[in-house]
Amino acid sequence: MFVRAMEPLDLHRIRIEQAALPGWRDQGPAMLAAGPCWAAVRNGQVLALAGLVLHWPGRASCWCLIGADFPTTGWVWLTKQVRRRMGAAIRELALHRVEAESAYGWLPGVRWLELLGFEREGLMRAYGHDGRDFIRWAKVS
Repeated sequence: MFVRAMEPLDLHRIRIEQAALPGWRDQGPAMLAAGPCWAAVRNGQVLALAGLVLHWPGRASCWCLIGADFPTTGWVWLTKQVRRRMGAAIRELALHRVEAESAYGWLPGVRWLELLGFEREGLMRAYGHDGRDFIRWAKVS
């Protein structure tokens, strides 16, 4: 696997099991305009996408989309890649706060955000597009 800059069509190249919002696959150009984005690729197949959305100077939100074909043996590698790229972006963009959200009760998301150095801030009731609760996380320097 290797990491490269995300391309707008990568959202059409990744295979996921459930769609988040209608029309999400056409959001590549907007995501690239919002902040730095990366793609994890193996044998020409996009397995994961991640990036930052810059809100204002010093503050950003991170996001990650893991493909259905992502190998379970790749999590340590992906965690190192995301940590390294997020750390570089924090330094280069002089970010003092990076936020993340995870679905309430989704334990793999909780564990991964903890491994990435995020701290839980609180519950966001009815935050999801479908009314689900989410947890707010932040990494503050």
